[in-house]
Amino acid sequence: LLRDIAVLDALLLMMLPKVHARFAKVDLPLIWIATEPLLTLFSRELKPIESICRLWDFFLIEGTCAPFAVFLAYAELALERNLFTGAAAEDSLGAFRLLLGDTGAIAGNILRRASMFLAPRPFGGGLNENLLEALRTEASKVRH
Repeated sequence: LLRDIAVLDALLLMMLPKVHARFAKVDLPLIWIATEPLLTLFSRELKPIESICRLWDFFLIEGTCAPFAVFLAYAELALERNLFTGAAAEDSLGAFRLLLGDTGAIAGNILRRASMFLAPRPFGGGLNENLLEALRTEASKVRH
């Protein structure tokens, strides 16, 4: 889990530097906001079961990079909706959790956004298994 949090931190810095900077500004540790979605594959906050199944179908089709892409998509949407404007870390955390439970986000465009992070560069974010493994290797070296 800690390795994947470090990978997500690197992805945020690479692909969504404004979100990364906002988390740093309000002193919001990424582990606070990313642990639950990564451990439960976004199922704790999200209801009904149809939305969870739709999201998990995306994970099965797109592979190991998909949960990271979905987190990036939610973070991007939260930034666009100005959910990270609170002065305290808890404000941003609460707003992000509410967004995770928004079934309209799944019905709307979260999966399309996530697909854009998975699309090859220059058309998308370029998140793929090679990049993910390189970031995981780097994160493992830093921890040891």
